[in-house]
Amino acid sequence: MIQLPGLSSLCLVLAFGASAVGALGGCTVPPRPVSNEPPGKRTEVLAAEGLERLQPADIAVAPIENLTGVEGLPSEAVRAALAEALVQRLYTPLALDYVDAHWVDASFRGSAAPDATLLIKILGWNDSGLTSKGELAAEVELKLVEGGTADGRVLWGRRMQRVVDVASGGRRPAGLWRDLFPAAARALATEFMTELPERNLASAPREAGLLAR
Repeated sequence: MIQLPGLSSLCLVLAFGASAVGALGGCTVPPRPVSNEPPGKRTEVLAAEGLERLQPADIAVAPIENLTGVEGLPSEAVRAALAEALVQRLYTPLALDYVDAHWVDASFRGSAAPDATLLIKILGWNDSGLTSKGELAAEVELKLVEGGTADGRVLWGRRMQRVVDVASGGRRPAGLWRDLFPAAARALATEFMTELPERNLASAPREAGLLAR
């Protein structure tokens, strides 16, 4: 996402251009963050607590918020891929149609609340290179919140940018967009969900109660 430079950025430019030694009046130049992540990959840790203690089992994957401005974004396919990736992390996602049938005013209104809810915001999206290079890029914000409401306590959260490549050996991928997207969506979801710690079955307070319907 594109941002205009703030005051700290202006101070940094002025500091580099100043010939005098010493602090620049009114400007505090913070240290520049260092990232070991490759180009196209960015991870921001959001404030959260309690995941290790709670060890939630049953997860409601909430409908996606599309904040990209892109019409026709395949939100449900991405949502399904993220639910599938939760299983790889040893969680139990509730069936999406079951969640949808009980999702009212940003909360789950079923007979029993899930242990936690996965909130998904898509902030950026670029699938223009999928058929030419096999690349799919996205920026998302994921939050795992306690219980069945969107305003529950945040147990885990990340804001991430990833690019996945489903082409074989750098060659132009064979197939149409609809043929390539499912594999790309699964790869992207797996990339995102590897940031979520696996559920620790040994320390979990109980096993899954609400099974996917």
